[in-house]
Amino acid sequence: MSEEPKKPRKKREKKGKETNSGQLFHTRKHARVTLQMDVEYNIGEQFEKGVSYNISRGGIFIESDKTLPEGETTTLRFVLDAEQAPVEIKGRVAWVRREEGKSLVEHPAGMGVEFIYDDEKSRNLVSGFVRDLFDLLRIMAIAEKHRKDH
Repeated sequence: MSEEPKKPRKKREKKGKETNSGQLFHTRKHARVTLQMDVEYNIGEQFEKGVSYNISRGGIFIESDKTLPEGETTTLRFVLDAEQAPVEIKGRVAWVRREEGKSLVEHPAGMGVEFIYDDEKSRNLVSGFVRDLFDLLRIMAIAEKHRKDH
């Protein structure tokens, strides 16, 4: 039996701006904040579990070996407030990383999912949550600087 030749991988176009030194700086529509929380997403009729790596107003990266193909839609469930029911938001898989990549930082396997908001209520809920995370990070940075200065 002869093995089938491997198909060349489709090169993904890098998003961002290149500097004179050739470095690539990502230009994203929404700022991301690192956050690890449980996230469920459906593959067919079954919900799988993953862990968020980061979140923005526009989407979320989910660490998982079980990914959907790019362009596929899914329903996401995650808790933004421990006193409330989990939030359900539709999403579209924007990109997939099949294995951990090694560079200056570790990049886990998983998928980037763009939120598809059905209404302003869910958009405002996620936007407010992300804004609150950024506010908390700023407060922590100020407190740490104050602690070091004294």
